[in-house]
Amino acid sequence: MSDPFSQIAAELMQNNPQITAIAVARNDGSVVWQTSNWNIVADVPQILQVQRTKGNSITVQGIKYSTISATPDRLVTTNVGGQGHIIVAKAGNNGWVIAYAVPDADHSMAYFDVARAAAKFGQII
Repeated sequence: MSDPFSQIAAELMQNNPQITAIAVARNDGSVVWQTSNWNIVADVPQILQVQRTKGNSITVQGIKYSTISATPDRLVTTNVGGQGHIIVAKAGNNGWVIAYAVPDADHSMAYFDVARAAAKFGQII
């Protein structure tokens, strides 16, 4: 695991094992890197559009997540059927980190952990 994306992701998932998948995207919606257990390339443009417009929900891999919090720097969503949370945090000026947190995760704590990692990702995007 020599690439910096993998190192930062591994550190994040070790610090918060309730975060089980991560993607890093540029502002234009292109995916720079993602964990091998997740492919959200097709969903990222819609996720970032909802983040920008503070929309009510996103759909990731066919699962709908309702918006809990949306600001210029973040989007926190949850699936009301208990299928987990999607956390989005700004990564510097060039991108975003999108993470999946398991249903039992505290979405607020997950956001803070993702935001800390996003600061590191933002330095290498």
